[in-house]
Amino acid sequence: MKEALEKIRCVEESNQAAYHELEQEMNRYEQQKKIEIQNLEKSQKELRIKALNDLENSLIEEEERYRMFLLQQTKENNQRDETLYEEHKETLIQQIINEMRGNYGG
Repeated sequence: MKEALEKIRCVEESNQAAYHELEQEMNRYEQQKKIEIQNLEKSQKELRIKALNDLENSLIEEEERYRMFLLQQTKENNQRDETLYEEHKETLIQQIINEMRGNYGG
């Protein structure tokens, strides 16, 4: 009987040791997974920030290209208007003179 109790005590001690070892292993595994999750979250955050920065830079470049396009269009329109004015200036002046003569005599 004493031998049986001794064997039971040894088995219980062995079970306790195995339980504590398993518990420590589970804790290490949990810590490892927490670190992996933190690293993954950090990586994803960095990717989101990079994507947003890339998008912002792309939009800034597109806005600048459009601004330059509009400036060029404005310059071309102004040149065209000035050319048309110069082409028709003499005719307009002559028409105004003729209208004034017609209205006021002369």
